[in-house]
Amino acid sequence: TFVLDAQEGYIQLPDSTTMYMWGYGKGGGAFQYPGPVLCVNQGDTVTVILNNTLPEPVSIMFPGQENVLANGAPAQPQGDGAALTSLTNAATTGGSVTYSFVAGEPGTYLYESGTNPQKQVRLGLFGALVVRPTAGATFVYNRTDSQFTPEEEFMVLLSEIDPYLHWAAESGAPNYNLNNYQARYWLINGRGFP
Repeated sequence: TFVLDAQEGYIQLPDSTTMYMWGYGKGGGAFQYPGPVLCVNQGDTVTVILNNTLPEPVSIMFPGQENVLANGAPAQPQGDGAALTSLTNAATTGGSVTYSFVAGEPGTYLYESGTNPQKQVRLGLFGALVVRPTAGATFVYNRTDSQFTPEEEFMVLLSEIDPYLHWAAESGAPNYNLNNYQARYWLINGRGFP
């Protein structure tokens, strides 16, 4: 069981710029970017409790995992009658959603916001889900060239930042045009590169 808080915070970039971000942090803990690495074993029943402290609804989707439940019901797209607003059940500000699923195929996956993902994922609502093979299994992705060796397990999570999107979110500006998105910072595991 994992408890995650969708929250706002700041990170420092290599040029000493401080950047406003959103992120999934450990429940009751400090802001974190990217979200915590969730490590589970194949076949585990995984429960993720999402608490939202952000000024708009957020959610989590788990690409690569099947039969994800949100508050006990199948996670389904939501709309406002005119448009799709979320790819999965969303918590409003101050709300909570409990997701559950059985960890599927071994491998490394992303988990990310399913609510307005073009904005929220770019602001930092994502993290990594690692599904380790069951005891005795040595390969992931059903490929013989993917030998699982716990002593040599490394994860690299790449991301990018357009500071104009982050400044718009911080100031509450509602009309940032995502067609103008242009990455100006690149990060590895949340740290500046190069």
